[in-house]
Amino acid sequence: NDGRVVEHTPFDFTDELVEAQDLNPTWQSKFLSQSIGLLFIYEDYDRIESLAAKYRQQKSKLPGEVNKLHTLYWAINQGFYKISAKNEVPFLVMLKRWEAKYPQSITQKTALMQANSSIAWNYRGGGFNSTVSEEGAKKFRKYIDEAYLVGKAALELPDKDPEFYASLISASMEAGAPKYEVRSYFESGRQIAPFYIDLYGDIIR
Repeated sequence: NDGRVVEHTPFDFTDELVEAQDLNPTWQSKFLSQSIGLLFIYEDYDRIESLAAKYRQQKSKLPGEVNKLHTLYWAINQGFYKISAKNEVPFLVMLKRWEAKYPQSITQKTALMQANSSIAWNYRGGGFNSTVSEEGAKKFRKYIDEAYLVGKAALELPDKDPEFYASLISASMEAGAPKYEVRSYFESGRQIAPFYIDLYGDIIR
C-alpha cells in the first residue's frame, strides 16, 4: 500500500459469489481466502467487519466443515506467516489503521494478536530451543508478549469470537500464563462455540 486511502475495493466479492463457483471444497476455500486477502490488502475494513460478524452469527461453514470465520482470519494472517523485518512494519501499520477505524473490534484484535504471534514464530523458527539464536529468542518473547497483552486487553470487548479465544489460548500458553488462566479462555470459547474445532488444538497438547 502506498499510503493512499482506499474508499472501495475494486472487487465485487460476496459470499454468494463464492458459493456459485463450481469448485471442489479445497478450491472453494482457497477462493474465499484469496478474496478476503484482497479485501485486507485494499483495506476494506468495513467489508471484513461485516463478513466476520455474519460468520460469527451464522456459524458459517464451507463444504468439508471448514469454518468461514477461521478462513477469514487465516487469509488476513497469510502475510504474517511470510513476514520479514523488511515488511513487518507496513502490515502492522495496516492493522493499526483498522484499529483507528474500529477501536472496539474483536475482529481487529484477533487479527492483531495472530499477527504478533506469527511474527514471533518467524523470528524464532521451528527448531529446538538450542537452535534458536539469542536475537531470535529475544524477538520471539517481544512479539509473543505483545500478542498476549493484546488478547488480555480485548477480553472486555462486547463482541465474542471463538477464533479470538483459540488465538488467546495459544498466545497465553506461549507467554507462560498459568494453566488455570489458559483453561478459563478455553471454557469461555467453548461457551459461545462448543463445536469450533480450533479451540481444541492447543488445549489438548
